[in-house]
Amino acid sequence: MRTCSHEGCEGQIRARGMCGKHYEKWRAANPKAVTSYGDMRQQVLDALPATRPELQEKLGINRSTAQSWLKKLRDERAIHISKWQRPKVSGNFLAVHAVGFGIDARCYLKPKTSADYANRYREQKRQHERTRYYEAKAKKKPQTWFSALGAA
Repeated sequence: MRTCSHEGCEGQIRARGMCGKHYEKWRAANPKAVTSYGDMRQQVLDALPATRPELQEKLGINRSTAQSWLKKLRDERAIHISKWQRPKVSGNFLAVHAVGFGIDARCYLKPKTSADYANRYREQKRQHERTRYYEAKAKKKPQTWFSALGAA
């Protein structure tokens, strides 16, 4: 459990790294810092193109908030996935979201549907069978015509 960022306070975090008591005090002192739906929507659109972690860092929002905004905007067809980016550290590929309606870029390394998973599995199985077949064929010694007579 993470605690409040104020010194001496052991309260559980509610928002912006503060407990409920300190967040409400901060909010009362900074009324313009709390944005409305339209303002936040515009901030997200202005921060694009970006991946979700980059968006979190630019806007100072948490992961679930960033995910929900990206989902809302994709449902509204206001943004799309322009490309997939390899992460700097190991992990899954990251979607780079861009402003405007468009066709989402396909990530070829990550199957989207159960049919894609099944097709990939079948192809891997076929490849494995081909490899085994050719390895076994290479290991066989060629037979001479007289070996069939038993006089080898």
